Amino acid sequence: MVKCTVCDNEVDENAEFCPNCGTKVDASTFAQENENQVVQAENTKFCSNCGETIDINAVVCPKCGVKVAGVTEEKSPIMALILSLLVCGLGQFYNGQPKKGIILLISAMVSGLLILLVIGFVLLPIVWIYNLYDAYTTAEKISNGIAVEDKIF
Repeated sequence: MVKCTVCDNEVDENAEFCPNCGTKVDASTFAQENENQVVQAENTKFCSNCGETIDINAVVCPKCGVKVAGVTEEKSPIMALILSLLVCGLGQFYNGQPKKGIILLISAMVSGLLILLVIGFVLLPIVWIYNLYDAYTTAEKISNGIAVEDKIF
């Protein structure tokens, strides 16, 4: 079965006319239509999360945002947490987010310097706790195939 080029109705390959609109169909129309269907099928795949038909080269599903290319990357949330405990921002580097890691590292260093002005006693724990939370949750998202961006907010 192929589709009529005029009304998009399915037509049997042996038919001379489309049963829906009456358009005369010839063998070249069927051959071209079959070729188009094969090319389209070869260039598409389905999202494993939502089932949407997507381009075969897509890395992320444009409908649901889940990573679909290749094998899902595994990141250990515990490893990201431990690295972030050792050095603020190191868990973000582990997760493949260097911009976020640098911003958090600089924020922790500035907060450390501000301890001299007392405000650092409040800022440093806030930055460090956010660093730990972000490293852990981002590693979980990456392991679940959810696309993440390298930005703070």
